[in-house]
Order: sequence, then C-alpha cells, then structure tokens
Amino acid sequence: DIHPEDRPAALAAYYTACRTQTAFKAEYRAKRRDGKYRWLLANGKPQYHDDGTFKGLIGTCVDINERKMAEMRRE
Repeated sequence: DIHPEDRPAALAAYYTACRTQTAFKAEYRAKRRDGKYRWLLANGKPQYHDDGTFKGLIGTCVDINERKMAEMRRE
C-alpha cells in the first residue's frame, strides 16, 4: 500500500506516463508486510502492443529509506 499522503502524486505520475506513453519517476512510502512504511524510488515506463493496447509496465522500485531519513534530519 502506498502511504495516503503520497498516493495522489505517485498515481498522478503513473497515470500521466500511461496517458503520454512516457517514462515516470516517483518517490513514495510503501507499507511493508510488517506494517512499517519505507521510502521507495519507482522508475518505470508503460509498454504497449503494436495495436496501441496497454501491455504492462517495466521498471524498478529501489529502497531509498536511508537517504530520505538523512535528508529529513538535515531539514
């Protein structure tokens, strides 16, 4: 689950990428199985069949929690 505060921006990045058929990048907190949230950096690109129908996404999610915690300590 995406943290409620981060959900609008993360989904906007995804939907914009799908609509414009371009890559996206989003930082958001996701809930782990133990209920704790960790910051992730998602990079992806929607893929389409030759007829233009949506095929799926290809991308990565990288845990950036330590970096985000360090940034927040500096603020």
